[in-house]
Amino acid sequence: IPGKSKDYRTITPAEAAFLQGMPADTFSKNGLDLTDSIAYKQLGNAVNVGVIRFLAKRLLLKKTQTVEPI
Repeated sequence: IPGKSKDYRTITPAEAAFLQGMPADTFSKNGLDLTDSIAYKQLGNAVNVGVIRFLAKRLLLKKTQTVEPI
């Protein structure tokens, strides 16, 4: 809405890494001093391993088997 103040904040690269299932210090350890924009770009290209694991279990198990809910 024009003229309104911003009532939200953007997530930090550490928070974005956590949401992708990575350690929060992924982009700050081992001397990696990446800019936030580079970290966001890399995180945007990432695939969450937990989601892939869930989908693989659902797709690869026989239809007669049941998958435990999350």
